[in-house]
Amino acid sequence: MRRRLLAASLLAAAGLLGYGVHVLAGLPPRAEVRALAAKDPGPTSLMRQREAEPSRSGSPPRRSPAA
Repeated sequence: MRRRLLAASLLAAAGLLGYGVHVLAGLPPRAEVRALAAKDPGPTSLMRQREAEPSRSGSPPRRSPAA
């Protein structure tokens, strides 16, 4: 019984540690975040795709007001 509890708690701890490493590895470096805070990144590929979609269908592009 004690062995099973120990194994389960070690497995849970390893899972939590693995999840923490996974989350931290997926975050961008601080230097990139600071650079984005200081300057406008410009148009993204999604923005360019949204601009191209209406021209393919023949309708005028929709523009939202600048905030």
